[in-house]
Amino acid sequence: HYIDRKHGREKVSYLHPNMAKVLSDTYGIMVYQEQIMQLARELAGYSLAEADILRKAMGKKNPEEMAKQRERFSSGATERKIEARLANEIFDQMETFARYGFNRSHSAAYAMVSFQTAFLKAHYPVEFLAALLSHEMDDSDKVVKNLNECKRQKIAVVPPDINESSADFSVRKEKILYGLAAVKGIGEKAVQVIVEARKDTPFVDLPDFARRVDLGTVNRRVLEGLIKCGAFDSCSSQQHQLSRRAMVEALDDVLRAAVSLNSERNTNQISLFGAQSPAALGHIEIKAISEWPVNQKLAFERDALGFYLTGHPLAKFASDMARFGLISISDLKSKKRSLPEVRVAGVITALKLKNTKKGDRYASFVFEDSLATIESLVWPDTYRKVATLIVADEPVLVTGKLDIGEERCSLIVNAIESLTDLRDKRAKLGLLSLSSAEGQEAHIRQVVDVFGRHKGTCPVKVRLEVDGAEVTIDLRDVREAQICVVPSEALCEEVEQVFGRPVLSFV
Repeated sequence: HYIDRKHGREKVSYLHPNMAKVLSDTYGIMVYQEQIMQLARELAGYSLAEADILRKAMGKKNPEEMAKQRERFSSGATERKIEARLANEIFDQMETFARYGFNRSHSAAYAMVSFQTAFLKAHYPVEFLAALLSHEMDDSDKVVKNLNECKRQKIAVVPPDINESSADFSVRKEKILYGLAAVKGIGEKAVQVIVEARKDTPFVDLPDFARRVDLGTVNRRVLEGLIKCGAFDSCSSQQHQLSRRAMVEALDDVLRAAVSLNSERNTNQISLFGAQSPAALGHIEIKAISEWPVNQKLAFERDALGFYLTGHPLAKFASDMARFGLISISDLKSKKRSLPEVRVAGVITALKLKNTKKGDRYASFVFEDSLATIESLVWPDTYRKVATLIVADEPVLVTGKLDIGEERCSLIVNAIESLTDLRDKRAKLGLLSLSSAEGQEAHIRQVVDVFGRHKGTCPVKVRLEVDGAEVTIDLRDVREAQICVVPSEALCEEVEQVFGRPVLSFV
């Protein structure tokens, strides 16, 4: 209405002529708190002190005080020949306004800041969101909200990089680079030590890093967190990419060599084996081993960052979730009304087990999908039935009921089912989804050997992407018999190790 009236598309009107004196500057729309006070004085004879009491009562939404103020406003307006019905209508408008009104000076400042931030978000979205993530990195709910906004705008947020990341979130090649200070447990001092150590020369690999930083500040716990969140992915080895698992398992050896070298430096001792000793130089050969299964890798990443960043445990269940007709958590929360029953998929995080006054065990946790979270409760009767399924980071399907309050929305859980078990029980066909580069004979032979160890009755087909088109191929053994398997998470993880990513799904 304000915008239409400003541009002459809507006629400016007032419930009472005396309101024009107060509201003419804002086209008949109540905008500022001062206007409420002025209207109370003009229409109902309030003193300045009384008008301020009215302003406070409206701001605090105190029902008892508001009832008194309505009576006071109505009687004052009646004395000034304003009908009781009209006085009540004006008071209703004033009360509605109080839900969003500020004083004039704040309104002007907020308007200016709103314009500036809208301009930056529209024209510099990557830089704007990086700044927002940095500003709110200590508030996990706001970080989740901002990361989801990045997804919505198709802005990539990539893991920290030991050579590139600053303390805050930063921008590299139109991507947001996770800030080192946002890694859990790293601390400001450790970030300063890392940045200072790489100032002249980038770190080559993990041993080089351990050799050059102060290990009293950047201790084992910090190093493990940096590895698990992906900070060493870009420089894990001079020769080839090492898995995060390989670096974590070699960490103790790397630290021992680095401590030994630093000790020799500090005491001016010469190594028994001379200056070329690989251990003394910190050149530990890290053995290349396969990566953790995706779910475990993501769980470690979440432990280090507080969020799933490079993927989500639910991703490989996308087709199953569509088949089961599940609602997303964000859709669930947006309904803002009680439903008889809801079914939603997610993973359990921030799990807490508690006892009632009677000593009965119950659980509370944050239930999370790829876009949103919701506080959830499992009361004792249900907990006794589903206790074995309440496991952190495991994909599950929850059935329950929304509990909606004025400022909160939580989920009361009535049942929990394992998404893995549901997928395995209902599977009728396995699909191995590969790119043309992955569909090489050596890989296929390896995966056929894996299938041979999981023989069953569920047939498997290969869905191959070639030049932008998809081709589906029956997978047969050397006797031309259809290859069939028993669907299981163990099978999916073995296939994942062959290709380095989840490629096997079931429908």
